[in-house]
Amino acid sequence: MSIETQVSIESQTAIETQSVGQHGHALPESSGVDARHLLWLGGAALALLGGAIAVLGTIYRDEVPVKTMPPPQSFPQPRVQTGERAELEKVVAAQRRRLEAVGWADADHTRVQIPIERAMKLIAAKGAHAYDPIAASAAASSSPEAGAERAVTPAATPSGEPGSAAAGAKPETRP
Repeated sequence: MSIETQVSIESQTAIETQSVGQHGHALPESSGVDARHLLWLGGAALALLGGAIAVLGTIYRDEVPVKTMPPPQSFPQPRVQTGERAELEKVVAAQRRRLEAVGWADADHTRVQIPIERAMKLIAAKGAHAYDPIAASAAASSSPEAGAERAVTPAATPSGEPGSAAAGAKPETRP
């Protein structure tokens, strides 16, 4: 294509421009929307919303029963105690009696309960050895394997009764 042909095509496709008024300002367009139509449309929307609220309110009043609050009553038990000081003194006295009592601590009679002051004096008298074991048990002095075997395998007597064989003895098996 030659340069002359290209210039002629560009001149034909050029967009025609018009001046926009004095000093380059455009004149405002006229509004094609009528304000009365907008007011009617807004009023209709509000009327529709108000009608929907009225219909739903009517349905709610008809379908949901009205529940009145019951008359106020006195509070149920437990009531607030008025003699708190006396109750506190009773509780503290019961705790002190329990801490100062001497007797059995369990129903099997395997543990003894002594007054707390006496127990603290006994522990303080032992000094650094206060928390050492009281007596070494047979299971603690034997090897861990023997103790585990006794715990897993019950001992049996020659007659077949469990528990009467020597500790650590293997149970007899009969054909």
